[in-house]
Amino acid sequence: MADTGVSNGFMGIRMELLEKPTVLIGSAGRTGTKFLGIQLGRIIEDAFSIHEADAIHLVNLQEDFYRIRLLGLTETVLGKLTRRTGTRNLSRRLLSHQISPQDAGRQLLTSRKRLHRKTDRQLIIESYGTLAAIFSAAPYAFKRWKGVGVVRDPRTWITSWEGHRTTKYGQGDRVQRFGLGRLSPEHLQRDSAIEVWPELSARERLAWYWATTTQILAEAETSFEAVRLYRFEDLFIDGHAIYDLVAFCADFGDRQFQYRDPAPFMNERINSSMRHGISDWRSWSDRDIFAVEFFCGRLMEVMGYSRDEAWMEAARRGYGRSPLARLSDNGGSLQHTPTIRPVE
Repeated sequence: MADTGVSNGFMGIRMELLEKPTVLIGSAGRTGTKFLGIQLGRIIEDAFSIHEADAIHLVNLQEDFYRIRLLGLTETVLGKLTRRTGTRNLSRRLLSHQISPQDAGRQLLTSRKRLHRKTDRQLIIESYGTLAAIFSAAPYAFKRWKGVGVVRDPRTWITSWEGHRTTKYGQGDRVQRFGLGRLSPEHLQRDSAIEVWPELSARERLAWYWATTTQILAEAETSFEAVRLYRFEDLFIDGHAIYDLVAFCADFGDRQFQYRDPAPFMNERINSSMRHGISDWRSWSDRDIFAVEFFCGRLMEVMGYSRDEAWMEAARRGYGRSPLARLSDNGGSLQHTPTIRPVE
């Protein structure tokens, strides 16, 4: 039998990897990950699916108690008070190099061991935006795993966040309200956007977050055969990519899971954006458009999101109105490559 232990770099301790095949779905949020996770749990036989496994929202107490029962009080509540537990804290520490992927994997293994024991289902599916940042830790927690990243055009992604009741970086941001702290350039030691962060609007900060998360996902797909990246539009609008995704998530080599035709399951809509107050990018200021192009332009090109001349012209006009121009004049952010220059 193959050795399933892993040396995780923590005082030389060797731990047994979790045996059950596991699918981790991560994104920047507002990309249908909750819907996708729920539906995969219905489409693939013998699958157990959970969204934001360790998150306690104090909105639906029945769901909160369910998560506490699955992962335990320490993992879901007590440990978070000291920022020792929780997927969000783990991803933050990993991104800021406070912890190695090996030690992050050890913590992930410890936190998920109880969940894996609590269900008789043989395939575990977790969906949670912050999982995007911890794919590098997965090999040190799971014997067999798959990572799925979902990316959306940043223009409609920002629009979706602005229409959601708990928008990132805005007045309705519960994470900031409770002092948990949103990811920012301060956590990424080599990101020069920290120089202008206090001057950026919520929309400009969203552009930074999209670029940061998409870069992390793209690097994970390059580094691990077990990770695959999908566009939101190909899964939920065009629809053709869902067949590839389901087959990918059901195939673990020596363990193949049967699955149903996904088409009938994809017509439902869960956690969709609130329509009130959502604006089209054409109503954005030139400064906002410049920020999206500055942070996201290179990755948009890589992901196949087109930018027409009207977009680029507005971005050029916004150059002189944005504090990000200072970074561009200095050669660009260390993390994000600017793709435009001001109108001559």
